Amino acid sequence: MLPVRTSIVLLALVAMGAGPALAAWPPDTFEMIQAEAKAGDPRRQLELGLELWERGDRANALAWIRRAAEHGSADAQAELAAHYASGMGLPRNPALALKWYELAALGGERTALAKLATLVEAGAAGPGAKPIAATLWRQAADHGDPDASLRVARGLLHAGAAAKDLATAMNYLKQAAEANVVPARILLAQHLGKPGAGKAELAEAYFQYGCAEVGGAQVGAALGAIAKRLALPDLAVAQLRISSWIVDRDCEAVRKATYSADGKPSYASPALKWFLLAAANGDVATKVAVAEELARGTTMPRLPDEADKLFRLAIAGGDPVANRKYGEHLLRTGDPKHAAPVLETAASHGDEQAMATLYLAYKQGDGGVPRNVLGCVKWLKALANRKGERRMSYAADLADCYERGWGLPKDEELARRWLLIAVEAGNPVAELRWANDLERQQDLVGAATWYDIAGRNHHPCAKPALDRLAKLLSPALLTKARLDAAAWWSAHPEAHSSWGIGTNCG
Repeated sequence: MLPVRTSIVLLALVAMGAGPALAAWPPDTFEMIQAEAKAGDPRRQLELGLELWERGDRANALAWIRRAAEHGSADAQAELAAHYASGMGLPRNPALALKWYELAALGGERTALAKLATLVEAGAAGPGAKPIAATLWRQAADHGDPDASLRVARGLLHAGAAAKDLATAMNYLKQAAEANVVPARILLAQHLGKPGAGKAELAEAYFQYGCAEVGGAQVGAALGAIAKRLALPDLAVAQLRISSWIVDRDCEAVRKATYSADGKPSYASPALKWFLLAAANGDVATKVAVAEELARGTTMPRLPDEADKLFRLAIAGGDPVANRKYGEHLLRTGDPKHAAPVLETAASHGDEQAMATLYLAYKQGDGGVPRNVLGCVKWLKALANRKGERRMSYAADLADCYERGWGLPKDEELARRWLLIAVEAGNPVAELRWANDLERQQDLVGAATWYDIAGRNHHPCAKPALDRLAKLLSPALLTKARLDAAAWWSAHPEAHSSWGIGTNCG
């Protein structure tokens, strides 16, 4: 991949000491580009011209740029026009600048229309042509030039502008603001935040001012004035939006922010500043969302202490999921002693995910939580009695507990009852176990039926088992089993499973 080259105007600034020099191409790359330029490739001719300018060979640089322009490169035409307009490397010639900018614009170069409008407005095309400049600015804006959009919007927002012009101006302002033109953001915010503005307009004005501040504008007073007119939850949403906008621009830089020397969160990242402001102003759900992100450190820096504070505030505020998420945070940070009681509180209030977390933690000792057979079975029974997609898994596990007497009195009848619930919910593992039980009871047709159903639910061990039974059953009985399976399958679409069971039937 070839190095990206910039405009000669910028290169000239570099040569004057305005910035670091760009690295020259290696010899083999230069020779390849030169060969392709000589062969008539206008893109390579422009690249070669820019490289030669950087090396100080201005005459040959401009000659290659001219060749590219004459061969139809819109970028080269705009570059050549810039030299004629500025007098850099060529005698200043507004007429030729107009000619090449016009060709570049016709060729689709996105900045040419605005530059053409600037020249016409300055009188380069004669005093009689000046009114044409407004049309050119409008065309440039319509082609997506953000600076032209701002200029057109300013022209439309004159005193006493008609409602139609005002709506058009706002659209142009939004276009420029989306391209992060800071003056456009400020002007848009000023109009959105006028007296009588509704909640949505005020929130958008706050967002635009916030983005402008990130861009270096001194708009603190305006931000504060809008903030006073917004309800705190709406203010927090706008602040989260500003933070997300910054993250979208440079997520990696955001993650590098951390605690400062005095133990407080560093505001080196503006995204973190807005994120924490949202947490301070937002409702308990916002506090939980911010706390969870600071605990995980996915897009924001990982700040567990700050997350801990926000989780506690959300719990005190009565958020229904705060206990569970705080408990998960404590498990991740290696504090099982405090995690289990917090999760128990969440589970006792009906949080299914907290129940599942406790079930697995007590069963396996996850996250440093001591294994707890009674606690495990308690939450397994609660999960198995709830409706939902995962019930088939919990019902099968509970059947296994009753069958083995693990944490519960051994009870074959309850074991079969819970296994049947798992079977009818579409658990392929339970279906295979049910078929195995029927086979042990010498109900080969019933076993073949459920082996067939388990196979339809993608259990890899079902087909070998069915093939084995096929050798023991008459064709008529095997057909009956297959028809029974097909009828049950058709009547129970809710039991069609997409579980991946693996491939080991050993």
